Amino acid sequence: MEKAFDSKAGAITSWILLGSIPIGVAAIALSGAYYLTYIFPLSFTELILVAAFMLYFSIYLNIKGIDISSKICSLIMELNYRNTLA
Repeated sequence: MEKAFDSKAGAITSWILLGSIPIGVAAIALSGAYYLTYIFPLSFTELILVAAFMLYFSIYLNIKGIDISSKICSLIMELNYRNTLA
């Protein structure tokens, strides 16, 4: 962005993305929980709890994914290192 326009446009775009991600993720979780109210009769409090669970579960999966991918990366690096010694 900075190369195409200037540093001010890049800074504005960065701040917009930084602000929209936390708001957007919560909105998506609320939307998903709201869809469940068509299947299950949920009160507003239960709707918020389901959305919070969806957020926490996605964070948990993200952390586990990072952990698993780091282990796979370490394994690949170890195999490459052993192949260079052979």
